[in-house]
Amino acid sequence: MDLRDTSPERASSTGLENHTRPQPGRGPLGEPRPSVQGLLEDLNPPQREAVEHRGGPLLVLAGAGSGKTRVVTYRMAHLLATGEVRPWNILAVTFTNKAAREMRERVWGLLGRKEPDLWVSTFHATCARILRGHAHLVGYPREFSILDQADQLALAKDCCKELNLDPERFPAGMLLQHVSDAKQAFVSCPQYRARWNGDYLREKVGRLYELYQERLRRAGAMDFDDLLFWVLTLFLEHPQVLEFYRRRWTHVLVDEFQDTNQIQYRIVKALAQEHRQICVVGDDDQSIYSWRGADPTNILEFDRDFPDVRVVRLEQNYRSTSHIIQAASSLIRQNRMRRGKDLWTANEPGDRVAVYVARDEREEAGFVAREIRHLVAREGSRPADFAVFYRTHAQSRALEEELLDCGVPFAIYGAVGFYERKEVKDVLAYLRALVYPSDDLSWKRILNVPRRGIGPKTLRAAETLAAGEGVPLSQALELAAGAAPKAGCARLREFLQLMDRLKNRLQEEGVASALKGILQETGYLSELRRSPDPLAGQREENLEELLNIAVEYEAEQGANPLGFLERVALFTDLDLSSHREDRVSLMTLHSAKGLEFPVAFLVGMEEGLLPHRSSLEDPAALEEERRLCYVGMTRARKRLYLCLAATRRVWGTPKSLPASRFLWELPADHLESLSLELGVSPGWQEHSGDRPNAVVGRWVRHSAFGVGTLLRVEAGGERLVVHFPGIGERRFITREAPLEWL
Repeated sequence: MDLRDTSPERASSTGLENHTRPQPGRGPLGEPRPSVQGLLEDLNPPQREAVEHRGGPLLVLAGAGSGKTRVVTYRMAHLLATGEVRPWNILAVTFTNKAAREMRERVWGLLGRKEPDLWVSTFHATCARILRGHAHLVGYPREFSILDQADQLALAKDCCKELNLDPERFPAGMLLQHVSDAKQAFVSCPQYRARWNGDYLREKVGRLYELYQERLRRAGAMDFDDLLFWVLTLFLEHPQVLEFYRRRWTHVLVDEFQDTNQIQYRIVKALAQEHRQICVVGDDDQSIYSWRGADPTNILEFDRDFPDVRVVRLEQNYRSTSHIIQAASSLIRQNRMRRGKDLWTANEPGDRVAVYVARDEREEAGFVAREIRHLVAREGSRPADFAVFYRTHAQSRALEEELLDCGVPFAIYGAVGFYERKEVKDVLAYLRALVYPSDDLSWKRILNVPRRGIGPKTLRAAETLAAGEGVPLSQALELAAGAAPKAGCARLREFLQLMDRLKNRLQEEGVASALKGILQETGYLSELRRSPDPLAGQREENLEELLNIAVEYEAEQGANPLGFLERVALFTDLDLSSHREDRVSLMTLHSAKGLEFPVAFLVGMEEGLLPHRSSLEDPAALEEERRLCYVGMTRARKRLYLCLAATRRVWGTPKSLPASRFLWELPADHLESLSLELGVSPGWQEHSGDRPNAVVGRWVRHSAFGVGTLLRVEAGGERLVVHFPGIGERRFITREAPLEWL
């Protein structure tokens, strides 16, 4: 059933309410069902309990590597295999298109058949689909466009310029983030301006919010936050629409529930409030996205809204070795704001978690690069088996240089995304302009790309005309074609005629053919081939890949330009294939969630980096930093390295940073200390009986040398090696060392 062709008034004519109960042993359409018992045999007792639960809300607290996805997919398959639920009565939402696709395909595999009416999707795609049928009720056309993040920022910059806001004092990105925060909290523009009247900064945010929304509505466009905002508005102001979807989706499942924000939770709560058949799956210990609106209280206080909830804990980890799990579990138990679970594994103990203390970030990166090269050469590992996680992007530079020096291939995960590349955005802007005549941003982008002699003066004249006449830029360009100087008039006419030809091609032959026309008829491809840009070849390959994507889309979904552009707009880098080239993966800890590697390195384990300095005075933020470290640790399957530097350059100046408190929270019997000179020794908190405070990485003060960091304990505890900024390493006899422990 296509929601775009469905309204609440037509619900009774869809036939969904009139199906008879399926026959025993048969599905809702009479097809044979898979063995229900066979589905359950693959599950451990808590997983089976979650899959079989019926009769009310269910909260599954799924620890890292505990089979969360298996529970979600088996639960859907079980509901369908028993004949209790029809495919179109299940809504499953998650956070990436990749996860949704994999989940859907797993359910189909378990059932032994495809179920196209089973709706498994992201929050944003689900809301977009709802709005395609009902956008007119909130003042939008059905064919609204969706702005990606780059276009949102471009529009915000235009608005700030129109409002004469100083870009140095009020960066558009910062103001736009405030607007996004307001929408995610379901605060409308009038409410925001009333609430913050008199606040200097937020008055500027309110002005941007108002103009930004006005420009969006004028263009018939929504941003990502609007998709959620307008669906909740629709549910609250048009109860018949909410009732229709409640009847359709009688079972609601939410994956990665710890990552939901306020508005997402309100949407699923509204859908499930009456039938109460809601299953949410998540891990409060992996809630690491508060900076983009995720609200951990949704999972911590779920029983506030559903007091009859059944809670099932998945605590057996199938991914990592015992040493890794014991160390990570000890760390996360330090948090207070958690529901509590004790992760365990039946896997072998494996290697202890290795801790390496370097003199500086260069030595730290060199150790990582050489260790990877050693394991590849001596143990037959592949570069793709390794990942290096860091807290901030700036930490990658030293790693990149050392890996290059060691000849180790690597890729930076989360670099410029495919759809953010200039050539891809240029060509997609043509397609958007053809589909959405009111999309002023796309028309502005393509007007003189490739160069065709239409300059900024002509564009400004057209924009002035558009504002004066109250029409879109595309219409103003047509008017300007008759009023521009003779040469400019001819060029504008040629451009508009080109767009007419491309529009006809799109309507008659589809997206892939239109993209070919854009590349050829505009001269874009020929200009690229003439370019001296050394990356021109890569850019052409990217355009070839874009064409391949369009061909694949049309093979699956048919010639639907709206659907293609919607898929592109809702795509994120998290949707990239899990298949990796044979390269070491470098990424931030926030990017690591959901991934796993045989070997992982966490670098920068220092106070001020992990935990980040912005969290040190905020208990809630500090707990999120601990969760971030926990997520990084539990990505490793067989080996885990925790690395830190005694000094690190901060704004060009070497600074001593104490070892991260998170290292002190790890049990010594699951750790080993690595040293280039000494090799391996048990534990990392090495000390002698005379110096119980001699913890590697700890700060010390010397009367002459100042503050330094303990690098190593040598000779069975008889000698201490301390690094002092600007001085270097100094050795002390443990019993006589004139050191004050800080």
